[in-house]
Amino acid sequence: MSNLGPHTGLQVLDLDSDLAGSYATMMLADTGAHVTRINLGVSEIKYNDPLFNLWNRGKNVIMADPTSSEDLQSILKLARGSDVVVNTYRPNTEFNEVIKVESLNLKQNKIVYCVISPFGEVGPLANISSDEGVVTAHAGLYGDQGGWEQQPVFIHLPVVSYGAAFLAVTGIGSALLSSDKREAGVKLNISLYDSAIAMSCGSAVSAKNVTPWIRYAKDQKGANPVYRLYRCSDGEWIFIACGNETFWNKLCIALDQLDWVYDARFDGAPWNLKLDNREVLIDLIQEIIASSDSAHWLEHFERYDVPSIIASTKASFANHPQAKANDLFELKSQNIRTIGLPVRFHSTPGRVGDPPVNVAFKDVCSKHDKDQAQSTNILQDKVDIKQHGPLKGVKIVDLTGYISGSYGASILACLGADVIKVESPTGDGFRALGGSFQAWNRGKRGMVVDLKIAQGRKVLYDLIARSDVVMENYRPGVSNTLHVDYETLTRINSDLIYFSLTGFGSSGPMIEKAAFDPLIQAMSGAMNEQSGNVNDPVFLKLAISDYASAILTSFGVLSALLEKRNSGKGQKVETSLLNGAVAVQAGEFQMFFDQSFNNRKWSMDGTAATYRLYKTLDGYIFLSCKDNKSFKQTCGALGLNRLSQIYPNGMRRETGDYAIAQEFGKVISKFKTAKIIDILRAVGVACSESRHNIEIHSDPHAVETGLSIKSETFIGSIEQMGTPFIFNSKRITDVRSAPDFGEHSSEVLKELGYSNADIDKLRNAGAII
Repeated sequence: MSNLGPHTGLQVLDLDSDLAGSYATMMLADTGAHVTRINLGVSEIKYNDPLFNLWNRGKNVIMADPTSSEDLQSILKLARGSDVVVNTYRPNTEFNEVIKVESLNLKQNKIVYCVISPFGEVGPLANISSDEGVVTAHAGLYGDQGGWEQQPVFIHLPVVSYGAAFLAVTGIGSALLSSDKREAGVKLNISLYDSAIAMSCGSAVSAKNVTPWIRYAKDQKGANPVYRLYRCSDGEWIFIACGNETFWNKLCIALDQLDWVYDARFDGAPWNLKLDNREVLIDLIQEIIASSDSAHWLEHFERYDVPSIIASTKASFANHPQAKANDLFELKSQNIRTIGLPVRFHSTPGRVGDPPVNVAFKDVCSKHDKDQAQSTNILQDKVDIKQHGPLKGVKIVDLTGYISGSYGASILACLGADVIKVESPTGDGFRALGGSFQAWNRGKRGMVVDLKIAQGRKVLYDLIARSDVVMENYRPGVSNTLHVDYETLTRINSDLIYFSLTGFGSSGPMIEKAAFDPLIQAMSGAMNEQSGNVNDPVFLKLAISDYASAILTSFGVLSALLEKRNSGKGQKVETSLLNGAVAVQAGEFQMFFDQSFNNRKWSMDGTAATYRLYKTLDGYIFLSCKDNKSFKQTCGALGLNRLSQIYPNGMRRETGDYAIAQEFGKVISKFKTAKIIDILRAVGVACSESRHNIEIHSDPHAVETGLSIKSETFIGSIEQMGTPFIFNSKRITDVRSAPDFGEHSSEVLKELGYSNADIDKLRNAGAII
């Protein structure tokens, strides 16, 4: 096992030209891979960009000429000698792929070729000009942030690109793990559109009688009265996150309002309150919170174990003892800090890479050469990835609940692993969110085991003995109390991979506190920054910490499985919601450390006149025309050619931003959404209608490409997201729906050798359900 990381020895060629690909290969470099970046001069991230060193740390960088046949041949040589090639496809733009998949002889080489694109390679939107903002609008994330009846709100974080990076390394890991099951290479498609829905899949479920409550907020503080920002008497904002019935009861006690528990108006709290009663409860809570300052409420809520936190800033968070305990930031050259590794591998830790090193082709080609024996035979894979997924044969015990842990295990199930969800008799705390529960738990089998009973623990231990991985997201100390901690389980299975997902980490001053996504948002500065020029913090309805840490969890498990295949040894791996929050704000933290992020302000519409939301006659569109060419095309399409003459470059446009926005807005507001999009796309301008997340199921592109699927579940027929991984142009389709409570208890026990009589005894003892 190597201290350099679980991907030590992996050869990676980075041909990407976007943020997602650069981030993905950076993560591989941090965990031991040898990464060579080819800079063709057409990247989103310019060589002199302050963030270039972050996204390319630990890599060799070759400055290549895309017009040189010699350079292209050298790139092909490096590609054929690689284990992984990451590339970008941007239709109708200068950011386009240079190396075609056909050139890599995938049938003769077991290369994992990952292509990241806006909308994928097929479907009605595959060839439109697009980028982060356009995809985010089309996927409905801006619309959902605004609310169902309000205008869309721009989200300042490039969540879609960050999510695509996490999905890319997860898909790559699963493909690498399947190399012994296939004779040929594999092409992995990751799209920003799929990423957008993967980072919000819980709200993209359409089911009868399921109310998408998060969309009904009339402001930006939160839709749920007990999952919301409140202003204290000193002007500070505190977020209260009572994410289950227990914490709702504790809040009522803490506020000396025990009668609320029995008040018929608040039946269904915390998640199923009637819409008409939410405003009533918000007003009642706000009146109480406004009576004292933030210090009082923090101390008071801590005493009553009510999850809460003050909306903070990056400056405060960067020096927080918990951030230091998690090694979230490291001091590098010239006393400038950088982002640490979001996943901790106890036996193969990896390290933050040094700044990128400029090299020549001759310096790396000889080191990159591999045995490239060519075969003229038609090779057949040993496993049907479309039907079974690349992880067929991997067995995982899932002890997690809520969003992050459950979804992380579900991703692995959707990739073909046999994931068995083991719940306590009280069940997953988010089962009440029926439709969303399906999205976070599909692909699994489920059983109910009482780990507080010796017979129940014996059942789990029998299951662990035959498994590869166990995953848990208990509050620190609970795994010891239940006798399912790392030390106990590795005495049963010495080669076990044990993944622990916590809220705040496994050490530090906050580890015993309950953690919910918005608390981490608030603590890490995301809420304050989302406010832009509004000043008051904004609750990001997209659960960035939950979803980021979930996909990082799947990446961590796969990385450990790859290491185990090489060394034969398992290990403990961990991450946290706090780590996920930093990972999904990595560039923003680096800009803060580099002092290139200070005083950045944006409106609720976007960052500039050329990158923002505009109102139409019947809705909103997102327009992206930041470069000189697309700005000129936009001006021409809108009949505003004079603007392109007045503001011919970025510097001039920055000074005239308000005037440009006013002119653009006047013209766009006269058209219906569909018409103005046709006008702009006809000249190659990137734009999209701003939709709502749930509307993917009526989007022809989502339906045609399999992103929207229909499922039969224990709550009835639903529409939800298909798997976000496409291997060899095929999306994995053989995925079971989420398990009903204890649905597969008997089935799993019989596989372990238990008789019907044994199972009856366990049920009678209350050890299983």
